[in-house]
Amino acid sequence: MRFRYATSPAIVLLLLTLNLAYGQTPSAESEYQKALALNKSAHYLESAKILKTLMLAHPEIKRYKSDYIAVASNAQLCTEVIALSNSSYLTRSPPYVQEAIFSCYVKSQPFAKTEEIAKVILESHGKNKSIESAMVVLARDQNESAATLYWSARFLQDFPKNQTAWELRASVVQNQGNRYSTLLMYEDINRYHPKDPSTQQNIIQILLDMGIPHLALELIDQKGWNASKEQKLRAMHH
Repeated sequence: MRFRYATSPAIVLLLLTLNLAYGQTPSAESEYQKALALNKSAHYLESAKILKTLMLAHPEIKRYKSDYIAVASNAQLCTEVIALSNSSYLTRSPPYVQEAIFSCYVKSQPFAKTEEIAKVILESHGKNKSIESAMVVLARDQNESAATLYWSARFLQDFPKNQTAWELRASVVQNQGNRYSTLLMYEDINRYHPKDPSTQQNIIQILLDMGIPHLALELIDQKGWNASKEQKLRAMHH
């Protein structure tokens, strides 16, 4: 199953409203507002149809194309979205359009093409939390081990204070079988986000797996860390 990634309709609506094109005729303005209303009510196909008509009728208004791509992505019209998105347009388009294009690649294209597009976007606009986190999960779900290591490291490097970035990187390292490195990463997470129950459980589990249950038991009994019933029994048994 492919990782599902979609641009938020609420974000699309806000950006469409902010990007209202100047110089529209009254009839085009009326149609544009109708498209916004349809998009807001999740009638993406109907909204996309109107925006496509406006885009073709007024190619001089660049925002029509951007808005069409954003809504068409939500409408699952990915063949059209990708056809309109050559590399030159992709690098010049605003972030919300890039994310819509990326969403279509995730939903319809092989991993290699999706990764290529993600790198093009990041090269042109710099770091992007949504795209980078999506690439980590997509690479993991596609069993692309080298890509998973690359994207998890890049996500953490670009967003060092983001807990999701730390957790994804830690899970990736753990899946590689390096328990000590994983333990160090979870300890870093705990410093950034102390008292997080899931982090505490992960650290305790790694200590148990590494064969040092006395440290796990110390964290449970003396520091009151969160642990599952199974973890407590395992620490006490050893």
